[in-house]
Amino acid sequence: AIKKSADEHGIKITMINGYFGGGVSGRAGAWKHHPGFKFPNRHRYTEVGFASDDPKDIELEMQQAKKAVDIAEYFGSKLLRFVPGDEDAEKLPKMVPHLREFAKYAESKGVTLVCENHDTGILGQPLTLVKMCDMIGQDNVGVLYEPLNLMEQAGLDYKKAFEQMRDVIKMVHLKDGFLDPTRRTYVA
Repeated sequence: AIKKSADEHGIKITMINGYFGGGVSGRAGAWKHHPGFKFPNRHRYTEVGFASDDPKDIELEMQQAKKAVDIAEYFGSKLLRFVPGDEDAEKLPKMVPHLREFAKYAESKGVTLVCENHDTGILGQPLTLVKMCDMIGQDNVGVLYEPLNLMEQAGLDYKKAFEQMRDVIKMVHLKDGFLDPTRRTYVA
């Protein structure tokens, strides 16, 4: 019904906005700036996605990630948001092989994977994001550049961060406001 309605109204669905690869922790971490968010159907997901030591968790996360790619392809979306599975850069070598498999599958369907700048872990460290993209080694993996998140969550100069990440930026996401640290939410 969504696809039919979008097609009837000439609406292009450009991105599937998920947090695939990260399990519950990655998905919930991305929503912590939205007070009152309750993670639905937590039992359906792995805890840490591609950062898990359990092969069954990795398999489940990969199934969900590939299903998301199939959904993106179905809707004609060229972008799909992901998270690496853990915010600890030391765990990149563990996560990268799974992220590479995910990226290769996405590439076969014409989908580009992007991760949005968030907080101070991997997603909030521009040079680490570039390193992660380089380690994955797929042209269809990059960054969803979000200047306000970099400024308010990571305390970074968004212009410097842009220069550091410019070669891996695949999409730009803009919003106007500031982060109210007492409420952990954005204020216009």
